[in-house]
Amino acid sequence: MAERTVHSDIALFVSPQLDGASLTLPSLFVGGSRDPVLALSPPDAMTPWLRDHRGTVLVDGAGHWVQQEGPDEVNAALLHFLRGLDLGTGGPG
Repeated sequence: MAERTVHSDIALFVSPQLDGASLTLPSLFVGGSRDPVLALSPPDAMTPWLRDHRGTVLVDGAGHWVQQEGPDEVNAALLHFLRGLDLGTGGPG
């Protein structure tokens, strides 16, 4: 059974129809190592619902606003994640 967190309890209260649902698309978690929210809802708590989790990146010294506090690290993580996706070569039409 997946670990229960404050976030997961709230999510089930708000969206009970999603109980047991999982995300099958590729996912990446990027957060700040000093984000206090991680104490309430640690990244590892969501992995049971992420079927294709590609990784967790914690930006050292960044807080909750990681994209503003560590933009270079966030962009590097996003580019690495996107480069790892098979987006195909064809387009519409």
